[in-house]
Amino acid sequence: MNILVTGGTGSVGSRLVMQLSKDNRVFVFTRNKINSDKIHYIQTDLSNKDSLQKVDLNGIDVVYHLAANLDEQDPKMYEENVESTKNIIELSKKSNVKHIIFLSSSGVLGETEEAMEDDAYNPKTLYEKSKTECEILIKESGIPYTIIRASIIIAPNKIWISIIGAAKKGFPIIGSGENKFHLSYIDDVVSILFLVNKDEKATNQIFHVATKDVPTYKDVYRMICDELKCEMTKKHISVFTIKFILFFKNLFTKDPVINNASVDRLVRNRCLSTEKSKALLGFEPKFTTQQALRETIKSLKLIRLGYSNKEVAEVNQLKK
Repeated sequence: MNILVTGGTGSVGSRLVMQLSKDNRVFVFTRNKINSDKIHYIQTDLSNKDSLQKVDLNGIDVVYHLAANLDEQDPKMYEENVESTKNIIELSKKSNVKHIIFLSSSGVLGETEEAMEDDAYNPKTLYEKSKTECEILIKESGIPYTIIRASIIIAPNKIWISIIGAAKKGFPIIGSGENKFHLSYIDDVVSILFLVNKDEKATNQIFHVATKDVPTYKDVYRMICDELKCEMTKKHISVFTIKFILFFKNLFTKDPVINNASVDRLVRNRCLSTEKSKALLGFEPKFTTQQALRETIKSLKLIRLGYSNKEVAEVNQLKK
């Protein structure tokens, strides 16, 4: 099978590409030139129609659309995410692609107590609104689709380096910390993305992916400190106060990790039902939040020792 992956050099995409390439010909869109004997990297800009005019997808069976701009403070973020999705749909139609698999966000449903896949859209942040628009475009494209909605993904990346570092330094808990804080682990996300390409029951369906348990925000903070073997802070800071501080801080510098949108996500109730994937696909998440954090911290230690993300993923594959 010939498979195209957008966002194939990111933390989720690179692991997925590694799995897919064992039995398929895999093509990856990238803005930078990359040479590889096994993976076919295509240098192009997904948000630029002129750049995509030179790309020929004839013969591609499946497109995984994982590429996304996550930066809420980038004024082009919304337009880039939506235009990229429009472009990949148009290109897929021209090339008679048989299936689009889209990685979305549980944020399209806003605050949730136990969200089902058919709940009404209720996005709050600009990123969540862009993902909502992308979902609608894909569902209305006429191309068979599968949408995977992940909650915040625990993974060895810059975001979690910052979160874990903040916990180690005793950064105060924002708000009460009692809100439900359902997360997902990168390996579970990759597993369900891989599975839905092989199961016809996944066609024209939306599925949630998240950890086996539903901790609170404070629980997650405690788990991080347990894994780091450091004392957990007892300090709290109100949402109003942190946003007041951020207002003045952002006059001088933009923080890609702590900003108004990320604060809203931290203090919001988030709980997803994953029963649909279990009932329809027989898929269940393998990891609890504690296990996900443990594996992520181990991976970050390997990265500190000089291993690349690709090498860390390969090490994790060997452990399975």
